[in-house]
Amino acid sequence: MIARRRRVMVVIGSLDVGGAEMDLVRNLPAIDREKFHVLVYTFTAPGTLASVMEAAGIAVHHTVTRRPGAVAERLEPDAASESGSEAAIAKFFSPFTRNFLYRAISPLAHGFLSRVAKPVWKIWNRLALLKEFAKVIMPMARFMREQRIDVIHCILPNAYFYGTIAALLTGRTDIVMSRLSLNLYQKTMPFYFTAERTFLHRFVKIAVGNAKAVLGELVEEGIPESKLFLLYNGIEVDRYRPSISRRLRTREQLRLGSDTLVFTAVGNLHPYKGHADLISAVSRIAGDLPRPWRLLIAGSDRAGHERVLRRMIDELNLQHFVTLLGHRDDIPEILAAADIHAMPSHEEGLPNSIIEAMASGLPIVGSRVGGIPELVIDGENGILVGPHDIEGLSGALLTLAHDADLRLRIGQANIARVRMHFSLEKSVSRYEELYGSLTRAR
Repeated sequence: MIARRRRVMVVIGSLDVGGAEMDLVRNLPAIDREKFHVLVYTFTAPGTLASVMEAAGIAVHHTVTRRPGAVAERLEPDAASESGSEAAIAKFFSPFTRNFLYRAISPLAHGFLSRVAKPVWKIWNRLALLKEFAKVIMPMARFMREQRIDVIHCILPNAYFYGTIAALLTGRTDIVMSRLSLNLYQKTMPFYFTAERTFLHRFVKIAVGNAKAVLGELVEEGIPESKLFLLYNGIEVDRYRPSISRRLRTREQLRLGSDTLVFTAVGNLHPYKGHADLISAVSRIAGDLPRPWRLLIAGSDRAGHERVLRRMIDELNLQHFVTLLGHRDDIPEILAAADIHAMPSHEEGLPNSIIEAMASGLPIVGSRVGGIPELVIDGENGILVGPHDIEGLSGALLTLAHDADLRLRIGQANIARVRMHFSLEKSVSRYEELYGSLTRAR
């Protein structure tokens, strides 16, 4: 008798371009389809990578919420506690009336807001959330039943919340969660802090982390070590193999001379990625760097941070040295044109951009946070500095800039390290081991 393939449902908000999403696009299509039937379920938007996933043979199913991120934003009471009632009044009263309320009878208005309006507003908000939950959770639960799903694998916090509740409603117990970053988000999103530690962690069968630092935090949150599973990110190493022809071709396209010293940084323009620190660091050593030199920063502006960086570049007179490339689909080419790769993030899980730069034969300057020290061994295959340490970052960049032999030696070591520990074959094997362990247990 032939055993039925285990049906695995990977739950994620959307498949927009990002580290977690790109990791799924690389790994899921390569999983053994004779053993596992894997599909993806999104609930905010299919995302730009959905077509790529489907072209690779993995079906993407989607249910629409009222607005992407609406529920997560409204779940945070602190965000609206001071302004929600005032915003409601502003909506219904003219400027003259609002001025009268705030100035003429401000003590009475303040008492009404704090004692009556705010509590009522919060209760109304919570009741409205029940409807929004139903729009996400009920279709998800129905889909699990109809598709006879065996394993629910939740990627990122919002998927962990919705996927777990939907699974419990259908009696599914093989719930897997993936944490791909440090838990700093819980400090600004108290709902997830409470939900994960007091409820969700009780039902998870396996908790996956992409770095030992992430697993350590999961233990602190109350998940037993017996439930932990380390799954490093993996990439297609050969896509990033250094090539002289590709290096020269990309430099020509970017109008870079063959003798230009090129720094790169890859990552969406979130403030925590440390791009501002990097720009400050190169400005300090601009006069000591070999000429000519350039810093190329590739990444989408999802947080509205690009204008801040451009203002910095203008104020520091670095317009001819620092270039914001925006979103790029040719990262292997960008890295092929580089000499040194930097990632001075303030927080990270296990960043793919460092793995990709290592596979490209580049020395790394990174911050000592999250899983970065698991990729970069300080002094061996790169240099680590503290987060926000602009002086240390400047010194590390300058050291590598003036030592071509050191750059070459570190680059060769990085290629070997990626092939041994962070290849796509390694990560696909771990995915199959993860899903297979649940099959054997059942």
